[in-house]
Amino acid sequence: MDRNLREVVETRNYDALVATPHDVDVFTATLRQTEAVQTLKAGTVLALSEKDDKYVILGTNANDSEVLVANAILAEDVETSTTADINATAFRQGHFNRKALIVKSDYTLSNKDIEKLRSAGIYLETEI
Repeated sequence: MDRNLREVVETRNYDALVATPHDVDVFTATLRQTEAVQTLKAGTVLALSEKDDKYVILGTNANDSEVLVANAILAEDVETSTTADINATAFRQGHFNRKALIVKSDYTLSNKDIEKLRSAGIYLETEI
């Protein structure tokens, strides 16, 4: 009986997002419905609304009497919906490479955002 015991079962492609994979914690984040369908990539920084506890991409303009705070990082690519909120997997703890993060195109990650992420358990590192 001749069997090939060196068969490749699965390959893993590593990205530069997670700096130290042993410290990450994931959860299900509720993303607020959007006016147009958007594809959000893994590594997108999410802001939590203190008004309704839903997430939007960091850099989104807050609604009336709403405060948006940098709070999590999207763990996988997701497509938003124009008709309903959706659930997505996100990181709420861990060490991540700053250069791999994504925010709204006309927004720049600020020191205040970095401090808010740190207080939420997300630490940013510079990729070597």
